[in-house]
Amino acid sequence: MEPRESFDICVVEYPVKRLVGFHVRTTIPRSRVDCPLLWEKFQSQMRRFPGGSNNPSYGLFQMIDNRASFDFWTAVAVPEDFEPPEGMEVYLLPAGQYARCCVPNSAEILMTYSAVYGTWAPQQTECDINMMGPCFELYPPKWTQSDPFDLYVNVVAK
Repeated sequence: MEPRESFDICVVEYPVKRLVGFHVRTTIPRSRVDCPLLWEKFQSQMRRFPGGSNNPSYGLFQMIDNRASFDFWTAVAVPEDFEPPEGMEVYLLPAGQYARCCVPNSAEILMTYSAVYGTWAPQQTECDINMMGPCFELYPPKWTQSDPFDLYVNVVAK
């Protein structure tokens, strides 16, 4: 399959979401080990959520300091009254404007990030990427690596 040369990217309003899951503070080099391990841990605990594996899941990134370290979350959206299971934490994903792009499959994730950050963002006249804001991948229930998913990048007005 040939990689795509263009991606449809649009700015959307995303509502506040109360997420519950696991997180790790990591760096770009360490993330290749830390993030897959966190996903494994999270997937093994899906039964602890209402709806189990029928929930969309979030892979969320939040920069901590000038691109040196970031928090990575694996989580699901839960109702306000849901108590986090032992060992899990709450993350309140803020409502706001996000650049949204459909990623065709996991093989095209790096190309999609490059399209959003390297091609789309510099062409924008009305908004900028909020580098300290949340960025997340939203996976449909029972997602596999060949399935599409959405990428959301927080943006702010120029």
